[in-house]
Amino acid sequence: MYGRSIGGIAASHLVNKFPKIMRVFIGDRTLGDVESILINKAINGKALLGMYRLLSCKWRANNSDGFLKDSNCYKIHCFDEADDVIDIFSSHHHEIAKHYSSINYNTLDWGKFYESLKFTFSIENEIFSSIEELKNHDGRKVVTDLMYKLIDKAEDILN
Repeated sequence: MYGRSIGGIAASHLVNKFPKIMRVFIGDRTLGDVESILINKAINGKALLGMYRLLSCKWRANNSDGFLKDSNCYKIHCFDEADDVIDIFSSHHHEIAKHYSSINYNTLDWGKFYESLKFTFSIENEIFSSIEELKNHDGRKVVTDLMYKLIDKAEDILN
């Protein structure tokens, strides 16, 4: 089953509806949800979204639910990030990823990971800002001072 652009909605619906018949799905720059186009691409997206919902009686065309359940059908998604019609955040593969993504980033472990990234970037910033000093002064003293500064910064983060 091949579906391109808005035709991908019909193709993915058929794959979901007839899993015993369909063996391959190829979505080429496939639309994931009509509403997401209005939200992501339209200049006055909220107003257009309200009008769309009113005129379509809140019709939804999102076939990402259950799309990955059938393991008998190979699924290939193609997209063009420079596509001027189907925005990458409105594409079918993005809707599937959004549907299946369930990571809670508001945990202590993710907080520690974020802090470690901040620490790593601050070290990198300190090193790059010290490069000019290394060129103009005694390199050993600059490196020693930088080392002590980074140790102090690490102790602040860890406490």
